[in-house]
Amino acid sequence: MKAPTAPLLRFLARTTPATCRQCAPKVYIKRLSTSAPLRAKAGKPSGVKKVKPLPYSPPRKPLPSQSPTSTSPPPPPPNPLRHRTLPLLLGSLTAFALAGYSSYIYVTYRRATSSPTPSSVPLDVSERYNDIATEFDGDVEWMEWSMGLLKLRREMATKARGRVCEVSVGTGRNMGYYSFGPLMTGDVGEKGKGKKGEEEEEGGQVTSFTAVDKSPQMIAVAREKFSREHPGVRGVQWVVQDASLPLPPPPSSSSPATSTSSTTTSPTSSPTSEQKYDTILQTMGLCSTPHPSALLLNLASHLAPGGRILLLEHGRGYWGWLNNILDALAPGHAERFGCWWNREVGGILEAVERGVGEEGKGGLRVVEVRRRNWGTTWWVELRRAEDEGEGEGEEKPSSKSSWW
Repeated sequence: MKAPTAPLLRFLARTTPATCRQCAPKVYIKRLSTSAPLRAKAGKPSGVKKVKPLPYSPPRKPLPSQSPTSTSPPPPPPNPLRHRTLPLLLGSLTAFALAGYSSYIYVTYRRATSSPTPSSVPLDVSERYNDIATEFDGDVEWMEWSMGLLKLRREMATKARGRVCEVSVGTGRNMGYYSFGPLMTGDVGEKGKGKKGEEEEEGGQVTSFTAVDKSPQMIAVAREKFSREHPGVRGVQWVVQDASLPLPPPPSSSSPATSTSSTTTSPTSSPTSEQKYDTILQTMGLCSTPHPSALLLNLASHLAPGGRILLLEHGRGYWGWLNNILDALAPGHAERFGCWWNREVGGILEAVERGVGEEGKGGLRVVEVRRRNWGTTWWVELRRAEDEGEGEGEEKPSSKSSWW
């Protein structure tokens, strides 16, 4: 350590107070003398080892699946539509049915307005079926499916039992829904009873089948379809005649299929119980005859005790505006399809229930009525009025309808 130079001493002399001028150099020298041993001691090696610094490690980013926080994410909110699947499905089907029926009304309306309508269309337009027999199924298939009529046809045919007669059979659109098992195998008991002798009230045991229609062309299509779907079935007869005339008796269960044509208008003797039918069905037949109540009363005279008549018809609906549309389109529809779709089915049922007909015969008892498609589709079950005590144990509503 060098001694302080003269300039430094002069600077200290000027800046140091008078009281400290005498001791300032001495203090500085003393400080220098006391710091020297410390520097000498610091120069000696010590026993402390130097710590090697850790290598640099950059911070790692968290994985995408890991949360930066320790808390778990909240659960997803529940699906509000989970418990509404069935209502949404039913609503969609209902809307689809309504759209199908509305489309059918609209298409029919456009056809009726685009083509000239005869000024006078007769009440009996059943002859029209002779011209449209081969194309009838293709014209009505989509319409019946969209309106749910195929399901109603199936339900009606599966209720048939015993000696069955279907009038206004048309092209045989119900043929695929009957159960002809007993006729095929020859295992037929008495009056619709199988091997075990148990009568099937709700259908399934058809012991004989009679198909009646006024149009020979429609009968030909139905018979060809039947032979293709049910080959070898016995106990079947095909009758070309008006269903308002006396019907032939049921065929024997073992007899081969036959075809007859009848134009008899004179009344015959009243058929016996064995010459009557256990189930009589008709689909879209009241609209094709000029005397619907007389037709039903004639069917009642051929119904066996405890038997029933099942009808699937179309007629007037619930609302006046809808009936006005049906009335406006009725002549064109009758000219094209051979039926009057605006018949007052409710009034016809009231007439036959009172026994009021063109011939004043005994009445029928309305057991069940169901309406669909805004009230224009009628499902009806009838029994003989004298069978008032029959079927009392059956739990069936006297009337059942839906808004659509």
